[in-house]
Amino acid sequence: MLNLAKLINNICCDPAKGLLYWKQTGSGRKMGVPLGKVRLDQKGNRVREVQFDGITYQAKFLIYVLCAKKIPAGKIGHFDEDPENLSFTNLYDVELMESIESMVA
Repeated sequence: MLNLAKLINNICCDPAKGLLYWKQTGSGRKMGVPLGKVRLDQKGNRVREVQFDGITYQAKFLIYVLCAKKIPAGKIGHFDEDPENLSFTNLYDVELMESIESMVA
């Protein structure tokens, strides 16, 4: 399970650009270089993945966690439906949004 305190102590986020960076140098860590590798998902979309604490995470998940300061209840969605737009203002907790929508409906 993701250790939120450890994540906050080791990685910082540029919420507007949707990029993650190491806070400190270390084994294989390069300062000022965005974290992660981009791969194509099953739909052909470019997805950025980041290795942290021995686990591979989608960058959008870590960006959401760092900016919201909490672990989401479900998957992370994109308001504009563009999986390459990782700015925090474009990300939302799908399960939380569905819960809110069901209360309003």
